[in-house]
Amino acid sequence: MARNQKLAATVTIGAVLQGSVKKNISVLRSGLESVGGAIRSVTERQRELSKQRQVLVKQGKSVEALDREYEKLKRTLIDLERKQKRWENALKASARVGKEFGNMLARAGLAGTARGLHRGGGWCCYFRYCQ
Repeated sequence: MARNQKLAATVTIGAVLQGSVKKNISVLRSGLESVGGAIRSVTERQRELSKQRQVLVKQGKSVEALDREYEKLKRTLIDLERKQKRWENALKASARVGKEFGNMLARAGLAGTARGLHRGGGWCCYFRYCQ
């Protein structure tokens, strides 16, 4: 009887942790996508400025304002790339947690659940950080 109660508690804890892990991965993924979108936007604006600069140089006009904006965008891009790296590192760490969580479930006799979370198209494999 105590064994069944312990197993039920393990399943409950596992279900709670699984939901929490999935929620955290969702937050990490949306943060990474947001930073990626900002990087694309800044890169596109830099391309536009380069084209505008070429036109103004041919016309013999001043390009100082464009150069200042381009430098500001370059600094912004460096900051965004740092943020992206932090998001990626957090995602890798979460993948490791998920892998260990799957191993824990397998050791608890819930191999089907562990396989579903880690191997069977779960979030971990979606990001391809698992090996």
